[in-house]
Amino acid sequence: MQIGVWIDDDRPLAAVLADVEEADRLGFSRAWFGQRTGWDPLSVIAAVGDRAPGIGLGTAVVVTWPHHPLALAAQALSTQAATGGRLTLGVGPSHQMIVENRYGYPWTRPGQHVEDHLAVLAPALRGEDVEIRTATVTAAGRVSVPEVAPPPLLLAAHGPRLLRLAGERADGVITTWSGPRGPGGARRATGARGGRRASGPAGRGRRGRHPDPRSGRRPRLRGGRVRRRR
Repeated sequence: MQIGVWIDDDRPLAAVLADVEEADRLGFSRAWFGQRTGWDPLSVIAAVGDRAPGIGLGTAVVVTWPHHPLALAAQALSTQAATGGRLTLGVGPSHQMIVENRYGYPWTRPGQHVEDHLAVLAPALRGEDVEIRTATVTAAGRVSVPEVAPPPLLLAAHGPRLLRLAGERADGVITTWSGPRGPGGARRATGARGGRRASGPAGRGRRGRHPDPRSGRRPRLRGGRVRRRR
């Protein structure tokens, strides 16, 4: 089992990057960043660069509404190149209050919005041509970034439609605020065609403890900072 850690980003950039290095030293498999009210998560991950080479880096999540999928594919591939291929791109529609009040988009047909967004984003990450015109997105062209492998694409999902999309259009699902039965239900709902990396940030949005596989001791997570118990 792999265990990742949520990195709080409401501090100076140098402190955030130091947390990533500490999480790598403690043996966590992946450091996760979200899009909230501060740093842009993909830019922060790009700033990690070649630091902490033993840890994966992921977004949980980049909000789909304010990002055109072609522009997001270009940014994600640039971040993938800057970090030596360690990015996992998690995306999701967020919540109605955030989308309408913060970004000014009407919360109409969110399921169709996600489906159309993935129909552009997934092939664009693979360098394929896209030409789509729907009620929620218009996109034509491709993203040409040489010698960069596409990052795994995860979708934040809870309901049956988005869970199905995570299985059909993405590499896995991100769940949060989920009970002990949640991961198993998500795996069943995504189906066998996708979900190759059905995973998400362990303990997202909460404080907790995670095992330190390198030392056998248990680090303590406080407000996103990883501290070893004395």
